[in-house]
Amino acid sequence: METSVRPSRRPSVLRAKQRADGPDAEIRRLLITCPDQPGIVATVSNFLAARGANITESQQYSTDPFGGTFFLRLEFHTGGIADRSGDLAQRFAEIADRTSMRWSMTKAGDLKRVAIMVSKGRHQDGYFQPS
Repeated sequence: METSVRPSRRPSVLRAKQRADGPDAEIRRLLITCPDQPGIVATVSNFLAARGANITESQQYSTDPFGGTFFLRLEFHTGGIADRSGDLAQRFAEIADRTSMRWSMTKAGDLKRVAIMVSKGRHQDGYFQPS
């Protein structure tokens, strides 16, 4: 099987999308994984609302509401607190410690590293058949 990994030939275009003053400058994403328990969404929502943030998107899932793992992805507009995002993360860490959360908070405008895999073999009936 042949593989071909080529880096992007247009890094200047990618850097332009990471501008601090772009439309995503005040949008953050919060990813949370923790043991499922009542009040997680309320705690996180109240934390953000108390700091003037507006939740624009929310997705959640539990593997089992009785002892399972809870996953939450929030996207929120910082409402002018973007320059204090380090402080926001530090204060959120206090809540996360109390509820055993693993979490990450990132800027929506930050580009993520992505790998795209392509095969040259034939695909038939959902199975890969090397040529």
